[in-house]
Amino acid sequence: MNIGDIFLLIVRWIHGVSAATWIGGSIFFMLVYKPILAKNKDISKTLAYDTSNALRILIDTSIFVLLATGIILTFDRLTSSFIKLPYILVLCIKIILCLWIFLIARWSKNSKSRSLNIENKKSNKLNKFISGYNMVIILGLIIFLISDLLKIIFEKLLLN
Repeated sequence: MNIGDIFLLIVRWIHGVSAATWIGGSIFFMLVYKPILAKNKDISKTLAYDTSNALRILIDTSIFVLLATGIILTFDRLTSSFIKLPYILVLCIKIILCLWIFLIARWSKNSKSRSLNIENKKSNKLNKFISGYNMVIILGLIIFLISDLLKIIFEKLLLN
């Protein structure tokens, strides 16, 4: 194992930890934190605001780290002599889903008033579903699955 391999190992680890942190934080927010806030109206607005801000910092940091490490990992794989069209097609799907999840995160940050309006309209459930934390969690879990698929495809290519 040379220094380049150690560097890529560290980049992969950081990439995985950032993705798990973001999606895990989103799952915690949806399944634990929001129900507690809804059930306990007496929790102070300051606590809710501070927690939301902390989650926003976590998401922003994760996005930055995922973009930086993702570019490095993509470049590493695409410069490999083993890569074939199926790998590239699945990687393109993953990149498109990643861009979608990043846009959802950016959109929700830059338009808190629109986000609040969407959440208050019961008739607009589909819009709420595809633009909020629900979709972030779903896309994040799909991206994790696609990452494993890419690993399997790469290993198969190495064996051939």
